[in-house]
Amino acid sequence: FLDADFYRSSNYSRKIDSVMETVDRFDSGKQWEWLCKRMTGIDTHNCTSMETCIVSCNAVPICQEIVYSAGVVESILDYSNQLAAYNQSFAALKADLLQAKAANSAQPAVAEFKKFNSIVSAIDNSRLFDECRSCYGLCRAYNWSRADLKLISTWMSQLAEFDKAHSKLGNRTIALIANTNATLDYLAARSGIKERLASKIQAMEGNLTYDFNRTSTVVGVSDLWPMYLDFQNLSNSTRGYLGKNSVRRALANEQSLDELNATLSSEVYKRKMAVVDYQRFCYRIGQKLLELSSNRTLIDQKKELDAINVRYAAIRDDTAIKTYDALIATNSELESMDSQLARLIYNGRPVVPVGDFCIVTLFILFPAVAYLCIENKRRYLPK
Repeated sequence: FLDADFYRSSNYSRKIDSVMETVDRFDSGKQWEWLCKRMTGIDTHNCTSMETCIVSCNAVPICQEIVYSAGVVESILDYSNQLAAYNQSFAALKADLLQAKAANSAQPAVAEFKKFNSIVSAIDNSRLFDECRSCYGLCRAYNWSRADLKLISTWMSQLAEFDKAHSKLGNRTIALIANTNATLDYLAARSGIKERLASKIQAMEGNLTYDFNRTSTVVGVSDLWPMYLDFQNLSNSTRGYLGKNSVRRALANEQSLDELNATLSSEVYKRKMAVVDYQRFCYRIGQKLLELSSNRTLIDQKKELDAINVRYAAIRDDTAIKTYDALIATNSELESMDSQLARLIYNGRPVVPVGDFCIVTLFILFPAVAYLCIENKRRYLPK
């Protein structure tokens, strides 16, 4: 009875629920992990050794350019290993927290969190990110909340203290601790929520501003401004509530902020990917044009190649900022050009004209060789 009263009065089960919710929320901050995997090639290739990581890096043009720079492959391998360790530790931590509710003991979860926290630090310190002078800049830093991690650590310490107090103190001491901790829990949670929400708003505003400014230099985002202004107004009012300690009113805005941020981030991401596609098509077309310029193509292909060159030059010379729809249309046209050039490369054969005088002379001196010359000329003349 006393055990049940201790854990009930200390909100032990509710605190574990709060820890689990915060752990899930912290994990959701890995929104740039997909991009780092794509930029290093580990989203489609295994990276469990130096050799396999070289293969994964070589699968991505940007990564391929620096694959043999000092420390690049080692950093990709370490990042891949840390991701695997993170996923394993995250699952173990969730399982231990569930078990803690049933067993009224959080010791396994506390131990696992120390491991989890260490892995998070290792990922944050990866040289693949773009936040240090010696970093390679392949990836953007994760957007997970340090305030959430600190809050989890605080609650884990309290859970450990609860377990320790329960095992050593008498009934009256247990009751006093439970009542005291209930008050401390409220104050700690209130302060933590303010810190978490303020940090979250700052991170969302920073990321959106960065993405808007960077993307707007190459593709139009004016159609997103009304929604962006709604987000700014809501974030300002929420920050005002926090300044007045109106935590509940600030929390009431959190879901709307999340929805606006998610929608805006998705729209900006679509535009960024359209720019990536534009750059990719231009690179591929440039390579194919270079290849064709170094070979003599069939005469009936020259007009088509000249037309492609003219249109491609016009597209590259157009430096005006395009709307998203216009950029998609341009990408479609570039994709068509890329297919045309691929066909020209596949069908193209070198023109090797052979002089009639050469053939007559060879026919007199070397009949067999002359026959080959005639056949070669017939084969490569335009049809």
